[in-house]
Amino acid sequence: MGMSDVIVLNGHRAIKEALVDKREIFADRPDNFIVDGMSGWGQGIATTKWSQSYRERRRFATTALKTLGMKAGSDSVEKSVLEEVHGLEDRILQSKGQPIHLSGDLGIATANVIASMVFGRRFEYDDSYFRGLTDALLLAYIKIAESQAINVFPALRFVPIGEDVGLK
Repeated sequence: MGMSDVIVLNGHRAIKEALVDKREIFADRPDNFIVDGMSGWGQGIATTKWSQSYRERRRFATTALKTLGMKAGSDSVEKSVLEEVHGLEDRILQSKGQPIHLSGDLGIATANVIASMVFGRRFEYDDSYFRGLTDALLLAYIKIAESQAINVFPALRFVPIGEDVGLK
């Protein structure tokens, strides 16, 4: 579909060959017009194409975060994950057998693991400021997902359909 080639891997052997044995060939990320535009056209780390420049930026960021005290050891990550599991367990027990919608709490738990590594602290599940931040991120992810037609059909970027270009 569209103008991009797609490779479909089927089966354990094919996936292992591509992602382990030939990882350098398959290490790159696909073009993503919306995300690339939001991240400065390849100037970040998370969405940048696999290249020497990417590796240098990643190495610098890792070193800088370690210098600033980011806890990234497996023990500290495991502790953070277990703390969030216990937090989710408490939320479930508080529901006393009643149906409960955990998608927001799962997002908070994931964000808390990252916050623990980066900031050295976690946030409470009912922290309205932190929940607002995670809700804003979720909305951004939804909008990015809604705009994927532009990646498949790049000519849609030039179709004037109002404020939400490519979202209809």
